[in-house]
Amino acid sequence: MSDNIEEIKATSASARSFWDSQAERFALRPVPSWKSDRLLRRISKYSMLSKDSTVLDIGCGAGRYSVALSSKCKKLTATDISSEMLACAEAASLKNKRTNIDFKLTDWHNLSISDIGWHNKFDLVFANMTAAIRSPEDFDKMLSAGRNWGICTAPLYRQDFVLDFLRNDVLNKPQKFDMKNTFEYAFKKLRELDLLPGIEYRRENRIDEFDTEYAFGFYVSRLSMDEILSESEKREIKKAIDSLAKFGKIENAVSTLTFTLIWSKNRENILP
Repeated sequence: MSDNIEEIKATSASARSFWDSQAERFALRPVPSWKSDRLLRRISKYSMLSKDSTVLDIGCGAGRYSVALSSKCKKLTATDISSEMLACAEAASLKNKRTNIDFKLTDWHNLSISDIGWHNKFDLVFANMTAAIRSPEDFDKMLSAGRNWGICTAPLYRQDFVLDFLRNDVLNKPQKFDMKNTFEYAFKKLRELDLLPGIEYRRENRIDEFDTEYAFGFYVSRLSMDEILSESEKREIKKAIDSLAKFGKIENAVSTLTFTLIWSKNRENILP
């Protein structure tokens, strides 16, 4: 087992706390449309789902894709490390009258696919921008759980002005987890299995604005997912955030290059 996955396991409690704190914000995002959402359109284009299909949504968050996908399949299993995220996801399923979703509170990094009987169980395994898939071991489990289609979208490269400043200049602790390595591993693994994945890239830019009190809690929780922070480090973060603030607000620019891998274990399905 790699050092990468061991470091992730050591901060699972911090990850739960962070994602719990973000649940209400994520719940505000609408359920994606099958007509306009690019991932759902790919699923429709390749006829990945039928009324008899089973789906696994890994790191489902507040459930927006779980709700959308469940409208086209027989049964959907949605997992997340955050109980608050799952509570929001269950509320979304009730609001949209979805009765075919099974929610599981699960830390994907520590999950054994064989122990719970998920090997080759799902017709579609789906992971969209989730911290659940961060290491080669995480991807191997995702691949193992599927018996046909798989879709994995994750950040290949991200510039986050405030987060990068706090990591590199204030704490002198560069990010340890590099999704480039996981992407390269996943692509190589799929090619070795002769699954010939489709690849898509997408660049997204946004501006976030936080008040300083929220920003302090947000970034302390976020950085604690990488490594537990000391009280002196938290004080340094507070000073840095105050120095960046204007009129009690912080404006943060985030630029992300994402990749999407699409594959099928049925070699009759040809992807461009």
